[in-house]
Amino acid sequence: MHARSMTYCSLFLALACGDPASPVTSGSAEGSGTGSSSTDTATGQGPGSNSGTMTTAGSGSAEGTGTDTTAATTDPDTTAGETTAPGTDTATTGGTCPPAPQPPGGMCPPRCANGCANNVCEIICDMPDQCGGTIDCPPDFDCNVTCTGVDACDGGTINCPPNYSCDVHCLAGNDACGDVEIHCGDGACTLECNGPDGPCTGVDVSCGAGPCTANCDDDPNIPTLQCGKACDCAPC
Repeated sequence: MHARSMTYCSLFLALACGDPASPVTSGSAEGSGTGSSSTDTATGQGPGSNSGTMTTAGSGSAEGTGTDTTAATTDPDTTAGETTAPGTDTATTGGTCPPAPQPPGGMCPPRCANGCANNVCEIICDMPDQCGGTIDCPPDFDCNVTCTGVDACDGGTINCPPNYSCDVHCLAGNDACGDVEIHCGDGACTLECNGPDGPCTGVDVSCGAGPCTANCDDDPNIPTLQCGKACDCAPC
């Protein structure tokens, strides 16, 4: 063989079958998971008795912590709603009263000695001790009782109609209505105390469900009003 041809052949074999580098790759990373190592070996022999070994090592065994420590915090709703307790009306004055019912009237009873005009029973006591007992107003009429003069109705009791209005006038005399007890019904109940010498000394009024009112002059001896269930109550 020609010398130049042999040279080319030797060069070719050296390139094709020569000793290559043996790269080693090693990898380690933090992560969740485990990798097994692997080794690949390649051996080649040629006319130049050259051998090559390639080893690849992969190490993926590493501790990896993959715990998610992110915590979601939910704040409780601490919003409080205030509830205002229903207030209780305990006032005895300034209330709202229903309209006064109209009495049916009828034949005027004998006890209404002064007549029953406009369905109002008129009772007038103007003599000493004239009406010291019990005065019962008729049930189907408004009632108007007048006690005038000294002791006119002293120590008596006045029973008003159960459902209709009742007006009591104590006028011009010591004890004109002294110690009188007045029992109102569910209609309007009004007491007038007017004159010198305490015409309403010791008067006690038991109010009903209707408006209950006492009107007094400057005398210090004013009546007592037991307001009870009255829709409106106005003492002296």
